[in-house]
Amino acid sequence: MGLMLNGKKKKHISGISCASLLKKLKISREECIVKVNGKPAADERKIGAKDSVEIITIVFGG
Repeated sequence: MGLMLNGKKKKHISGISCASLLKKLKISREECIVKVNGKPAADERKIGAKDSVEIITIVFGG
């Protein structure tokens, strides 16, 4: 379906894992939350063509 990165639409590739997608986007796993179809996803979760993926980066600071 689609990929949202911090509220902006991006293209994604189906058939890869969440970890592989983050690596392609050059995003550290420790700095984000990945949701597939509205639920938190593990690194090994494969992304299907009809899945909705949302990546939310975490802001650090004080």
